Amino acid sequence: MTFRVSIRPKYYLTLWAGFMEYRNELTEREKNLAKVFFKTLAALDKEDVSLLAEKYLKGEHKTQYVPEHDGYMGRLPITDSILADRRGINIKEYREARIRAENRLRMELKQYADEIEASVRQELPSYVLRMNSLYLKRYEIGMFDQVKEEIIFTQDKSQAKVFTNESEEGRGLAIGFNLTKEEPETSSFYLDVRV
Repeated sequence: MTFRVSIRPKYYLTLWAGFMEYRNELTEREKNLAKVFFKTLAALDKEDVSLLAEKYLKGEHKTQYVPEHDGYMGRLPITDSILADRRGINIKEYREARIRAENRLRMELKQYADEIEASVRQELPSYVLRMNSLYLKRYEIGMFDQVKEEIIFTQDKSQAKVFTNESEEGRGLAIGFNLTKEEPETSSFYLDVRV
């Protein structure tokens, strides 16, 4: 239903050349991947982008044949030892610099994935409320719209109480108890129809 953002930088980096070569022929999924990759790549500094391009974009050996393009989407990265020699540094220094650049890209991907996930959660037509690995199952509202004595949670998402987007009660519980909205199980669930 929703597009999930991978936070594995090497996955995107090996497809970098393909994103550029087939930019006018990309499938919808490939377009989404390319948007994520180029948005997060733009957040890196020029030295990181240059180092990653040298390793992943300039490789000559193609891989990952895609019939839709009748070509190869990926490139095999150039080895660290060859690139260290080209830069005139030892392999350990080069590898540390590359790993730092990849980790910065991973952090940007993680941040972007979190932003997308938060916006998707806000737009859910119905949702359950989660705290770590527990889901809100039952509670009672007393006088003055306060939660009575106890709130019951469950580990089984299918037993969680489902709220609609119009539910002020669900919104209040999410904010008051710092609970996270999540898509409900698609099987049977209890629907809160109170507004």
